[in-house]
Amino acid sequence: MADRGIGTSTAGKSTAGGLAIFLLAGAVLVLLAFCTQLQRKNSLLLDELERLQAEQVVLMAPSEQAQALASWLDSHPQQTRALVQKPSQASSMQLGQDAGNDTRPATEQAVILSENAAGVKVVSLPDGGIRVTTRVE
Repeated sequence: MADRGIGTSTAGKSTAGGLAIFLLAGAVLVLLAFCTQLQRKNSLLLDELERLQAEQVVLMAPSEQAQALASWLDSHPQQTRALVQKPSQASSMQLGQDAGNDTRPATEQAVILSENAAGVKVVSLPDGGIRVTTRVE
């Protein structure tokens, strides 16, 4: 009977080891499927992010001028549409501190299209865009 007990415990260890290997293999397959799905979803999200960044228009204004700019944008839908239209590859709008330092000839300079009482101006740019500004140029 002592032999039977030894044989039974060896068979039990073998069965438990096989079960553990089977469960580990199953867990690895589940993790592999999960990682593949996450990689696919991440790739789709990165593609969507690139598309959204290409279509994004950022308009920044100081807090004290934001209301005047918002009301101007509401009252001038054509200029607002021109502002948010996707620019062509050849044209670009230079925004920032150096935007007013233009060294082009006077015939190619920007032209002020309109200005409201709060000092918000719409400036037509020679390369086809517009600039909405409160700067004195």
